[in-house]
Amino acid sequence: MIKKVSPRIWLGVLTVLWGVIGMAMGFVKNYTGMLVVRAFLGTAEGGLLPGIVLYLSMMYRRQEIGLRLGVIYSAASLSGAFGGLLGGLFLFVVRRELTPSDRSVPNRKPRRTGGMAMDFDHRR
Repeated sequence: MIKKVSPRIWLGVLTVLWGVIGMAMGFVKNYTGMLVVRAFLGTAEGGLLPGIVLYLSMMYRRQEIGLRLGVIYSAASLSGAFGGLLGGLFLFVVRRELTPSDRSVPNRKPRRTGGMAMDFDHRR
């Protein structure tokens, strides 16, 4: 398909489709719907990397393309790693802000634990 359509159009269409399908994941209500949307997302995403490789092979010589592709693969790995960390941090912050805490109760005082993690009752 990429040979029939120019790579710049193919990559643009796949990128827009990938974004729209990714946004559609927010509106899924059940597990089956999530599987269907993920399958479409994988189909759209599956054409991106080969298209990028083809596009770069048209612009660079054989001696130069190895470094460029290495940078792309490394950036993809790093973005996955840091994206997961940032997503986890975002969920932590959102969960902390949406759950009621002891700060919302005005007259509650924290118990002293004597330096231990838990307050043990030593009386028998």
